[in-house]
Amino acid sequence: KVLDVGVGVGVGPSSGGGGGNVEKVLDVGCGIGGSTRHIVTKYGATYGCGITLSPYQAARATEITAEDEKIPQGSQVEFRVADALDQPFEDESFDLVWSLESGEHMPDKKQFISELDRVLKPGGRLIIVTWCHRVLNENEERLNAYE
Repeated sequence: KVLDVGVGVGVGPSSGGGGGNVEKVLDVGCGIGGSTRHIVTKYGATYGCGITLSPYQAARATEITAEDEKIPQGSQVEFRVADALDQPFEDESFDLVWSLESGEHMPDKKQFISELDRVLKPGGRLIIVTWCHRVLNENEERLNAYE
């Protein structure tokens, strides 16, 4: 598989991003599920799953989702306690794999990327959003305006 890397790439059928329809979404490091619910609602996905290491976050995400009237009728949204480095999904299961501010916390970055790629369908979209910070040099007090 070749991963299409871009900034501001759309995911919907009319986005111009080439992502096609988004039916099945995986949110890796979902927290309390805000991104999962947003993507399912915005793109009309039929299935959204968020995974987190925290049983509390998975339970809270489930509670919030049960009260969310914006989730499209017929869409299933669920949250699981699961390890992002050893995901409980079949290969090529998701049209969109999304990870927001989780990758930087993974102890094995190569395994993390490998798992995201493994569960992504051919032609699907992988979107990783992460913060980055470099170590300051001895003569620097702060990052410059572009960092």
